[in-house]
Amino acid sequence: MDLAGAEDMAQKDMLGGYPAFPEPGGLLRWGGSMDGDGFHWRTAGQPNDWTVVVAGRNDDWYHHEGSLSNYLAWLCSGTAEPHGLPPDFPGPEPVVSVG
Repeated sequence: MDLAGAEDMAQKDMLGGYPAFPEPGGLLRWGGSMDGDGFHWRTAGQPNDWTVVVAGRNDDWYHHEGSLSNYLAWLCSGTAEPHGLPPDFPGPEPVVSVG
């Protein structure tokens, strides 16, 4: 998604009430699932302080107060609550691809 698309989504209140990047605290998308879930950084403060916001495909929103690596480790460990993601997400053998 480009910045204009993100701004349009924010104006239509499709970002869970968060502003779009580059606004302070705005969401910057870094990934998505095959099921239509979106994963964002909340860009408040310095980049090392950014936290994770998950947008479930059913308009479920979850703000994780930790870093991206902390969130991914928590999610892939199988101990995370899905917070709007499918209950079996990420599955028994998660695969990460870089595009």
